Amino acid sequence: MKKLKLLTLTLLLSGVLCLSGINDMPLIAEFQGEHIKSLFGHKLVCLDFNHDGYDDLIVSSRAYGYCAYPNTPPRGKVYIYYGGPGFSSNIAPAMSLEGDYPEGMQRVVATIHNVGDINGDSYDDLMITDYVPGSGNMPIDESVRFMIYYGCSNDLSSPGIISMLTPGESWGRIYKLGDIDGDGYDDIGIWYCMSGGRHLLDIVWGGSFERQNMIDMVVIDDPDFSIVGLGDINNDGFHDFSIGYYDADGYSNIRVYYGNQDRVYDEYTLILHRYALWAVTRRCVPLGDLNNDGFADFMGWLPLSGDITVWLGSSSAPTMEPSLMLSAFGGEYAMPPRPDDSAGITYGDLNGDGYDDVIAIGFLRFGVWLGSSNMNGFVDLMVRNSNLRGFPFIVSGDFNGDGFADIAVSAPDSRYDNYYPGYVYVYAGNPGLVPNDDALIPEAQDGFQLTCSPNPVSNKSKMKIRFSDLKENVLMPTEISVYNLRGQLVYQTKVDQSQPSIDYLELDLADYASGVYICQARIGNLQSSKRFTVIR
Repeated sequence: MKKLKLLTLTLLLSGVLCLSGINDMPLIAEFQGEHIKSLFGHKLVCLDFNHDGYDDLIVSSRAYGYCAYPNTPPRGKVYIYYGGPGFSSNIAPAMSLEGDYPEGMQRVVATIHNVGDINGDSYDDLMITDYVPGSGNMPIDESVRFMIYYGCSNDLSSPGIISMLTPGESWGRIYKLGDIDGDGYDDIGIWYCMSGGRHLLDIVWGGSFERQNMIDMVVIDDPDFSIVGLGDINNDGFHDFSIGYYDADGYSNIRVYYGNQDRVYDEYTLILHRYALWAVTRRCVPLGDLNNDGFADFMGWLPLSGDITVWLGSSSAPTMEPSLMLSAFGGEYAMPPRPDDSAGITYGDLNGDGYDDVIAIGFLRFGVWLGSSNMNGFVDLMVRNSNLRGFPFIVSGDFNGDGFADIAVSAPDSRYDNYYPGYVYVYAGNPGLVPNDDALIPEAQDGFQLTCSPNPVSNKSKMKIRFSDLKENVLMPTEISVYNLRGQLVYQTKVDQSQPSIDYLELDLADYASGVYICQARIGNLQSSKRFTVIR
């Protein structure tokens, strides 16, 4: 019997896609650095600085003031953009703080942090770090200042508190821990060095600012040496935290500690103990509550594949096996968190459904995995931006006050353009975002195998739909259906043929918007379905 070798279907979805609620996050604001090579967007912070109920965006321009000809050193600058209805590119910074090096006090504004509510007023607080540079513009350790602002200030000239390094300490990193002892004040994790190669991790207790040492050890210069707040993963009223380090025996380790009112941390649970230095990261990332069960969830580590390992919180202690793996952009690397924080991965409720969602930066794009009661590992949305090179930063917050978390992503350094000033892009969350396991999509019955390749696929390409495990007595007609993530049918066609066998069909994607779709094929009484992702 004659075999049908090729059948080309052109599925033009124009006019239908605009009604189908395809996943999308529109760009609502774009901010630009004041001059070239300013590293505008080197770091982003979200908190309600002016205490008006709207999330504000704080942007660091790490190399502000730098000029190669004449040779002018950077002095750094911080910008605060107030959130609220109408948040857009036209919003001017409400206030800013810039360094004065080499004039005045000769200080360089360096980094910014959301350190949590350390004074107990129910609002997160902003830390800005500055220093006097030494050789190579590196900080002179005894000059480093940690300036904490409690908010509701008209300028940044008067921090609520200023802290300095103690003698012999070298500047390290700052981590937000949450309220791990339940006293109403959020706490801070710090990493720093002492002479002899000693690396230390301390807890700085909110309110009193007393320190408690957790680790004091001689280690190599480990970029993942960290103490990270995870949220309340066992729902006991205390925030929990992790410690990551590379030990002298060559093992990567992550310990998980439960918070408690006694501030006693003799016990911990290992979720990573692997003989590897660079094969995995050792910094966890809080992920909110992805399945809305009242327990905080977190990312444990990233393997070389870039897949995101997720531990779902529960009343039981975590094991070494993750609860869920989030696929990384169809096999591409997800950008791991930068050494100073969890810059590459964040979370927020983008569609207002009560489930937190995961957002991670990849090369030239960021991906969104929508939380649900049965969250799967498939990426639900990929947003491309050709400027996301180098070391982009991402943070989540409801900047336009519409009840949906938005995404601010920076592109501080193009690595290719000598006239590049740095940018920050803000994408809007919205109720149209839906996970790719929508129950409205008809269930597929076993009968044959359906594959789509390549997957993901560009909307400028064609995708082959292949059939396998077909029986010789299967007859046409063949029915092809395409569904969006709301479970709505966006296209359907029937091909009346009498041939019993098909090699593949070809799908033209020229009019497809970016997003995840479900292709379902019915041949006779049998049907099968497959998800596929379209990217710009």
